[in-house]
Amino acid sequence: CLGAFGLAEAGLLDRRRATTHWAHAETFAARYPRVTVDAAALFVDEGRVLTSAGVASGLDCCLHLLGRICGIGEANRIARHLVVAPQRAGGQPQLIERPAIGSTADRRVTELLEVLRADPIAPPSLDELAKRSNMSRRSLTRHIRARTGGSLGEWIRRVRVARAKELLVAGVRGLDDVALRSGFPDAHALRTAFRTEVGVTPVQWLAHQRVPGAALSLMSGKS
Repeated sequence: CLGAFGLAEAGLLDRRRATTHWAHAETFAARYPRVTVDAAALFVDEGRVLTSAGVASGLDCCLHLLGRICGIGEANRIARHLVVAPQRAGGQPQLIERPAIGSTADRRVTELLEVLRADPIAPPSLDELAKRSNMSRRSLTRHIRARTGGSLGEWIRRVRVARAKELLVAGVRGLDDVALRSGFPDAHALRTAFRTEVGVTPVQWLAHQRVPGAALSLMSGKS
């Protein structure tokens, strides 16, 4: 949150990307022109320095850091204990309409997303999901965007990347195998999704997870 101001004042964010609460991003950018401000991001990971946008996004940032240090499985376990979603990536926008789960439609969409999270490999089409939910395609799309901040495809991509992370940390060898087991058609699609969601390749991400020999194992498995 506003702790980014202290880091910037100390010079720790010079020539780095950073974020802060959206209401103070303009002031932050004007005061610290040597910092590249990503005013929309929930959190920004610059290696040894991380910044987040607020209290809730601070939890996302902490879970991300926990995953980097202890593995994605442990981060997901803690997320379940905290009753927060484990899939929110740093690049998700700060300002998302997140209605309370009160209406029948809200509950149906939440249940639908949980089913897809459990098995994201071959999700039904949006039309079929709308039929299952007894909603129009347009209404379902609107509810999903309000709940996740993006399209169904974007959300499924994040869930698949999270599944791929679990497989990588668990020691699954070969990116083609990881890709298929997490819902991607091939290793190329997995790499593309990782670059979009994480900013690095699967091998680069795994190299920072402190799993001895894992990245080398992947590379030897024709990654």
